[in-house]
Amino acid sequence: MLVSVDGGATKTVAILYDESEDSIVSCGVSGPSNFTSVPEEVAVQNILKALEMAGISSNPVRHFYFGLAGVGDSQKDTETGKRICSRVSGGRPFIVENDGSAAYFLANMSSDGFVFAGGTGSVCFVQKDGELKRLAGWGWLCGDEASGYWFGLRALNLATREADGIMESRDFVRLVEGHYGLPLRDAISEAQRNFSKRRIAALAPGLVDIARMGNREADKVLEEASGYIASLLHSSGVQGSGDVSVLGGTMLAGEAYLKKIRKRVGRALHYFYGYQVAVGGLMRMMQNLGLDVDRATRDRFLRELDDRISSLPRDSVMENLFFAKPPGRFGTFD
Repeated sequence: MLVSVDGGATKTVAILYDESEDSIVSCGVSGPSNFTSVPEEVAVQNILKALEMAGISSNPVRHFYFGLAGVGDSQKDTETGKRICSRVSGGRPFIVENDGSAAYFLANMSSDGFVFAGGTGSVCFVQKDGELKRLAGWGWLCGDEASGYWFGLRALNLATREADGIMESRDFVRLVEGHYGLPLRDAISEAQRNFSKRRIAALAPGLVDIARMGNREADKVLEEASGYIASLLHSSGVQGSGDVSVLGGTMLAGEAYLKKIRKRVGRALHYFYGYQVAVGGLMRMMQNLGLDVDRATRDRFLRELDDRISSLPRDSVMENLFFAKPPGRFGTFD
C-alpha cells in the first residue's frame, strides 16, 4: 500500500493506493495542515484525521508521500514539515515536498512547462530543460496573488468601498455581512481581530458569483488575476514550449474565469482542481519507486478519486472541499 497526502491551508486529502489492485481504494479529507497557517499540532491532527478516514490504520503501508504547503518556504519551515511527517508516518519511509511539486507533476508530469496553483494561497512552478523552479508563493502578507485568500481580501476591500459610497452596488456589503453574520464594520473588525486566512478565502466563491451576476468590479478582479497568471508565464522563459496548466480551488470559479486566463496566456490551457493534487503526489512517489506512470494512468486515478470522494460523508466533503460532489471534469481550453 502507498499513501499520498496533500496538505494545504484549507484542506487535507489522503489517498490509499493498493499496488496489487493498481487502484486508489480509499481516501479521506479533513481541515488544514499548512503549519504556517495553523499550529503544528493542528496540522498533525488533521493529517491523522484524513488518514483515519481513508482507513490507513487497517492497511500495511510501505511508503508515504507528503505534499505540504510551507515546506521549502524557509529552512525552519522545511524542518517543521519533516518533523510532522516523521510523527505521522510512524517510522515508515516517506517523501516530503512542497505541495506545488505534486501539483506540477499532476498537471505536467515530467515535461517542461508552467503550472500555476491557486488554492487558499498561490504558488507557481516552471520547468525548463528538466530543472524545476518555484515562483511566487510569497505568502499572505505580500503575495498569494490570484489565490482564494487574495480574492477574499478583494471582496472585503470592495465592501468597504461600497459602504463609503465609492461604488453604487451593495453586492459586496451583503456578501461580507452574510459571511460573518455581522454588520460590515463589525465584520471587518472580526476579520482583523481574529485573522483566519481560510475564512477570508471562503469569500472567494461569493466574489465569483457576484461577477457572474454582471458586477463589473468583481469581473475586474478576475481579469486582474488572469493577468497576473499570464505575467508569470511570460516572465518565466517557458512560454514558448511545454504545457501551460492551472489548478487549485480557485479553478472552481468555472469556465468564464478559465477562458479569461486562456485569453491572457495565449496558449492551450490545461486545468485541474486542488483536491486532485494528492494524485500528483502519488504518481511522484510511484515514479521514485520505479513504477510506471503516464497520463492515462493519471486520468484513471482522477476518476477513481472522484468515486472515492463520492462515498465520503457529504458534510465532511462540503466543509473541507467546498462542493457537494466532485466536479467530475478536468481538461483543456485550446
